[in-house]
Amino acid sequence: MSRERHICELKKLIPLFFSIALIATNTNVVFAQNDWKTFRNSSLRFRFLYPPDWIRGKPRGANVKASFFAPKGSPRANCNIVVRPVPETKSMTQEELNKLIMENASPSKAYWKKIYGHKWSDVRVFDSRKIKVDNQPAYLGLCEFSHTTLDRKTFTRNYALMAFTPGYVWVFTCMGKGNTIKEARISFKYWKSTFQRILGSLVFERW
Repeated sequence: MSRERHICELKKLIPLFFSIALIATNTNVVFAQNDWKTFRNSSLRFRFLYPPDWIRGKPRGANVKASFFAPKGSPRANCNIVVRPVPETKSMTQEELNKLIMENASPSKAYWKKIYGHKWSDVRVFDSRKIKVDNQPAYLGLCEFSHTTLDRKTFTRNYALMAFTPGYVWVFTCMGKGNTIKEARISFKYWKSTFQRILGSLVFERW
């Protein structure tokens, strides 16, 4: 596959990555990372750190590889990592993927809003940037939206980190939650540095 076609394929696939991954996103002290626990997936060979008092939940969905929740009694929050196979990029090297990401602009706020909007019509996007995780280029978005179920309405403010490796897309989300948008913002602010440390600790052991 030519380089130009790779670029075209990635641009077409990004909305699909989000539409699948975001469905899964249904302590006053920030511990030093050397006190944190390590989550490791041996089959996909990745790992990240999480606070020792966070609760490991049961992943919901075939592509959800890990879910963690803030301890009871603290502001509501959780983090999920979704790893989805992408056969279209399997033949690419990590270096080729990195180059494509670095050469192309990060998704615009309007683009993130379009991606989220098909499911969450009230989404607001506050930031979109290109970052690095495990020394590889990735995208980071910051947004808010509400999620309504039969018995409740939950508001969220969240980070969404998207990274690529050959044959896979990784979407790692961390969100503050509340019964109102104000509560969600308070929770996000409370956990913000913890979210950044969790997301920033992601390591791809295979590549």
